[in-house]
Amino acid sequence: MDEVNFRREREAEGYDNFNLVEWPAGQINEMHTHDFGAHVIVLEGEISVTLEDGKVTTCRAGDTFALDGGIPHEEVVGPQGVKILSARK
Repeated sequence: MDEVNFRREREAEGYDNFNLVEWPAGQINEMHTHDFGAHVIVLEGEISVTLEDGKVTTCRAGDTFALDGGIPHEEVVGPQGVKILSARK
């Protein structure tokens, strides 16, 4: 998926808050939650998201993933860093 279609689809689903985020290689965002639902597209690099039950999802450029608010998760950035576009609602 590309950024234009990602934005178009998320807006149609009611997402109205978009944030561009860049994290350096190897960054770890320890287990945490958000008070909002998020849908993300990876624009560059790689990120792995681990849920509280141990399930890991790794996403690379063009991949998307979504989490409801209140879901505990950890984020680990790949060796080239990551650039993501996050849509929130």
